[in-house]
Order: sequence, then structure tokens, then C-alpha cells
Amino acid sequence: MGWLCSMSQSTSPVLRTLWNRKGLQSLMQCHTPMCGINFSLYHAHSTINQKHELRHFWKPLITSKVTQSKFCITQSRSNFLWLKPPKKEEDYRIKDQMEPHYDLIYKSTFYNHLQIAYGISGIGYVWLAGLFSCDALGFPIVNITQELLNNPVQGATLAFSYVAFTWAIFVIAHRYIVRMYYSEVEDQFVAVMTGLLPYTKRKVVIHPGTAIPVGSSWIATLIPWHKDIYKTPVQKLIMFSHYFRYPVYFNKILGYES
Repeated sequence: MGWLCSMSQSTSPVLRTLWNRKGLQSLMQCHTPMCGINFSLYHAHSTINQKHELRHFWKPLITSKVTQSKFCITQSRSNFLWLKPPKKEEDYRIKDQMEPHYDLIYKSTFYNHLQIAYGISGIGYVWLAGLFSCDALGFPIVNITQELLNNPVQGATLAFSYVAFTWAIFVIAHRYIVRMYYSEVEDQFVAVMTGLLPYTKRKVVIHPGTAIPVGSSWIATLIPWHKDIYKTPVQKLIMFSHYFRYPVYFNKILGYES
């Protein structure tokens, strides 16, 4: 990789101009037949710490401003802040209808995302039911029945894909722990989880030492959170260790702490 570090000094003035003025975007697009060099983002990344001249090329990748002559990557994330959660632990306890001797020990951050996806998938079934109803009553909107009869393969593929997608969302929502409480008086955990409808809740009682990792299987290569799925006598749970307030609670629910 030494040739890349010394390129700005040992090559032609044309290449030095590209190197010094156009920056990383020109390097990614440049091909020089006379020396047979293809510049790539990988090469620039590999030598970023070897030559200080590269620093101003890499700088546009980590800035938040977008200009006409620079290549920039920005990341934006929405946590649905317009759905403001309670600020105090007592507010969560009242919202979940928990008794005062239960302490909030686990709180997830993916709740609104999952509920909205769960609700949208349910609305899709209502929309399809409305289309079939209008078609059966003689007021076809898109004549969906005739379309399915004319294209049975496409119709079957669409139906299977949509059912599989909504079933996957339902399974995740059914297993995903929204919040969890622990009572030293009763020595048990209570997990607050999603009900049958979006933004409805149900409670699952978990006794210490009853949560067991599901282990590895062929599906582990397809699901990133497979290692965070645990079996209990009641049902399977999606439970992330970093959402616990203290590690001792995670160890206790797995039976590592008496």
C-alpha cells in the first residue's frame, strides 16, 4: 500500500491535481490507463492512517454538511418522539397498572416502531377485505377477483408473501418484551408485552431461573436476534440483556443469581 501513500509526490501533475483538489469522489471514479491504477474507497480506507494528506479526503465522510463537490454520508433516525413516553418510573407503573412494590428493571426502545408496523399490517387485511366485499356486492374498485383469476401465480405469490410478512410481525410483537418489573416481596418478574391488538398490553409472570436460551439452529443465520430468544414455561421471549437496569436482574432471571 506504500504506492498509494506516495502517489501525490511521485505521479504526474494531473494525478496530483485530482488527488489534492477533487478529493475522494474523484478517486473513486478515476481510472488511469497509463499506470493501470483503479482508485477505490477501500484503498483510501486502508491507508488513512499512513499519510496525513488523506485526512482531508476522509473528512467529508464524517461531516454532517452536504456540498456539491464532496461525498457525504449522514444518518437520521426517528424514535417517534411525538409519541412521548412517561418520564418517571412511577408513571410507567401507573400506566402498566403495577403494584407499588414492583420495580421497573427493563425498558425497551423499539416499542413504537413495532406497534406501528403491527398496526399497518392489520390495516392491510382490512383493506383487502374491503376490496373483496365491494367486488362481491357488485361495486368493484379494482376488480381484484378477476385479476387473481387471470394471474393465479402472481396472486398466490402476493398472498403468501403478505401472510408470511404479517405472521412474522405478529410473532415478534407477541414475544417482544416492552417492559419488565421485579418484586422482591413475591420474588418474580412481570413482563409487559403486546396484546392481540396494537398498543394493547398483557402481562406474563416469569419466575427466576426459568428463562433458558433457545440455542443455535439453522434459523440463527437468518435472524440477528436469535441469541436473544429465551424459552420459559409460559412462552418464548425476545429479551435483550442491555435493556436491563442492572445485570444482576438478567442473571437472576436466567438462574445465575440466587
